[in-house]
Amino acid sequence: MPDYLAHVTVPDVPDSDTRDGMRDALGALRDDAPPAFDVPRAVVFEVRGEATDLGSAVREARAHALEVLDELPHEVEVVPLG
Repeated sequence: MPDYLAHVTVPDVPDSDTRDGMRDALGALRDDAPPAFDVPRAVVFEVRGEATDLGSAVREARAHALEVLDELPHEVEVVPLG
Protein backbone atom coordinates (compact mmCIF):
# COMPACT_ATOMS: atom_id res chain seq x y z
CA MET A 1 0.00 0.00 0.00
CA PRO A 2 1.41 3.42 -0.90
CA ASP A 3 1.87 6.02 1.80
CA TYR A 4 0.38 9.48 1.62
CA LEU A 5 0.61 12.73 3.53
CA ALA A 6 -2.56 14.71 4.10
CA HIS A 7 -2.31 18.44 4.75
CA VAL A 8 -5.36 19.32 6.84
CA THR A 9 -5.84 23.09 7.03
CA VAL A 10 -8.07 24.52 9.76
CA PRO A 11 -8.56 28.27 9.15
CA ASP A 12 -9.42 29.51 12.65
CA VAL A 13 -7.62 27.70 15.45
CA PRO A 14 -8.11 29.92 18.51
CA ASP A 15 -5.13 28.98 20.70
CA SER A 16 -2.30 26.55 21.44
CA ASP A 17 -4.39 24.24 23.65
CA THR A 18 -6.99 23.78 20.91
CA ARG A 19 -4.23 23.23 18.36
CA ASP A 20 -2.62 20.56 20.57
CA GLY A 21 -5.96 18.76 20.95
CA MET A 22 -6.59 18.83 17.20
CA ARG A 23 -3.09 17.55 16.47
CA ASP A 24 -3.53 14.64 18.90
CA ALA A 25 -7.03 13.77 17.65
CA LEU A 26 -5.91 13.81 14.01
CA GLY A 27 -2.79 11.79 14.80
CA ALA A 28 -0.78 14.49 13.05
CA LEU A 29 2.97 14.16 12.72
CA ARG A 30 3.34 17.93 13.07
CA ASP A 31 1.71 21.27 12.42
CA ASP A 32 2.99 24.60 11.16
CA ALA A 33 1.91 26.72 14.13
CA PRO A 34 4.36 28.31 16.57
CA PRO A 35 4.61 26.59 19.98
CA ALA A 36 2.40 29.23 21.60
CA PHE A 37 0.00 31.70 20.07
CA ASP A 38 -3.00 33.67 21.30
CA VAL A 39 -4.52 35.04 18.11
CA PRO A 40 -6.78 32.83 15.95
CA ARG A 41 -4.88 31.66 12.90
CA ALA A 42 -4.86 29.01 10.19
CA VAL A 43 -2.96 25.84 11.07
CA VAL A 44 -1.87 23.08 8.68
CA PHE A 45 -1.62 19.61 10.23
CA GLU A 46 0.36 16.83 8.52
CA VAL A 47 -1.28 13.43 8.80
CA ARG A 48 0.33 10.32 7.31
CA GLY A 49 -1.72 7.38 6.08
CA GLU A 50 -1.83 4.39 3.76
CA ALA A 51 -4.22 3.61 0.93
CA THR A 52 -4.38 1.41 -2.12
CA ASP A 53 -4.44 4.36 -4.54
CA LEU A 54 -4.68 8.15 -4.62
CA GLY A 55 -8.49 8.20 -4.87
CA SER A 56 -8.78 6.02 -1.79
CA ALA A 57 -6.22 8.16 0.03
CA VAL A 58 -8.23 11.33 -0.66
CA ARG A 59 -11.46 9.70 0.54
CA GLU A 60 -9.84 8.29 3.67
CA ALA A 61 -8.08 11.54 4.58
CA ARG A 62 -11.25 13.61 4.09
CA ALA A 63 -13.37 11.14 6.08
CA HIS A 64 -10.85 11.09 8.93
CA ALA A 65 -10.63 14.89 9.09
CA LEU A 66 -14.42 15.22 8.97
CA GLU A 67 -14.85 12.67 11.76
CA VAL A 68 -12.28 14.34 14.02
CA LEU A 69 -13.04 17.98 13.25
CA ASP A 70 -16.80 17.49 13.13
CA GLU A 71 -18.30 20.61 11.59
CA LEU A 72 -15.25 22.86 11.86
CA PRO A 73 -14.29 24.37 8.51
CA HIS A 74 -11.22 22.65 7.06
CA GLU A 75 -9.56 21.69 3.79
CA VAL A 76 -7.67 18.50 2.95
CA GLU A 77 -4.92 18.11 0.35
CA VAL A 78 -3.33 14.69 -0.19
CA VAL A 79 0.20 14.16 -1.48
CA PRO A 80 1.45 10.66 -2.38
CA LEU A 81 4.79 9.66 -0.84
CA GLY A 82 7.37 7.63 -2.65
